[in-house]
Amino acid sequence: MGEGRDGDTGRRPRLDRPDRITRADRVRRLGYRLRGRLLCVIARHDWAQLRNPEVGGRAAVYRLCRRCGRERNEYSPRAPRNVAGGGG
Repeated sequence: MGEGRDGDTGRRPRLDRPDRITRADRVRRLGYRLRGRLLCVIARHDWAQLRNPEVGGRAAVYRLCRRCGRERNEYSPRAPRNVAGGGG
């Protein structure tokens, strides 16, 4: 009763051992967090472009760092870089 094909009951199989967070997992996660903070400190943010539905036009689009939560409200494009040998 309630079994699918090949005796499948739809339940996940039991693990042989308990699923635990090991010391290596904790160290790895700590490393990822510290790396993210360090990148934000040296201004290498992970910007996500979002849109505010309450505002219209160019002001509706803003950027938010996925790691530290800093918001970038700069709406003007950056100045172009000088390229050696480029241009007429």
